[in-house]
Amino acid sequence: MEAAQLLKQTRRVTNCFILIAAFLVSTGCVNFVRIDGPYEGKVIDAETGKPIEGAVVFGEWSKAHPGAGGASHTYYDSHEVLTDGKGEFSIPGLGLLVLTMIEEMDVIIFKAGYEQVTPNPWSGLKNVWPKDKVIWQGDKATFRLKRLSMKERRNRHVSFPSCAVEHRGKMRNLIRESNIEMREMGMPANMLLPEE
Repeated sequence: MEAAQLLKQTRRVTNCFILIAAFLVSTGCVNFVRIDGPYEGKVIDAETGKPIEGAVVFGEWSKAHPGAGGASHTYYDSHEVLTDGKGEFSIPGLGLLVLTMIEEMDVIIFKAGYEQVTPNPWSGLKNVWPKDKVIWQGDKATFRLKRLSMKERRNRHVSFPSCAVEHRGKMRNLIRESNIEMREMGMPANMLLPEE
C-alpha cells in the first residue's frame, strides 16, 4: 500500500511541475533550453565601407517576471566591448540556459560622430533595422553607421540602457564615448553620465 501511495504522490508532484512549467512557457517568460551567444559582428562606415575602430558594443540582459498584466523586466547582466582595428567585435553571451527567464541580449552600438544602434534585441535587428544598415551573414551582423553632421548630432536622441545609473562600472566605455560626443558638441562632458 505504501508503494502505491508513494507512486501516486510522485505523479502529483510531476504533474504539478509540468503544469507550472507549461504555464510559465505559455506566458512567454521561460525558455526550456537555449544557447545565448556568441554575438559577433563588424561595425563599418556606411559611406566609405571602412571599419570603425573603438565603437562601443554594449549588451544587456534582463530577466522577465510574469505577472497578471504581462511580464515586467529587471536588469540581469551586461557586457561591453570595443571594436578592433578591423571593426570586429564579439560578446560571448551567457551560454547554455535551461528553464530560464533571462531574455535575449539587447544591443547598443555607439561611436561619437556616428548614428547609434539603439537598444534592440539582437535577433530583432534582423527585422527592425533597414537591410542597408545591417547585413547578416548567418548569425554575424555587419552594421553600417552613417557619419553625422554636427546639426544631425545635436538633433538626435541618444538612447542608453536602463541600467545606466546603477551599473556604471559595466559600461565605462559607453560613458567615455558619450562624454566625447558631448564635448565635441560643446556641452558639459558629464551632462549624460559622470565619468568615474
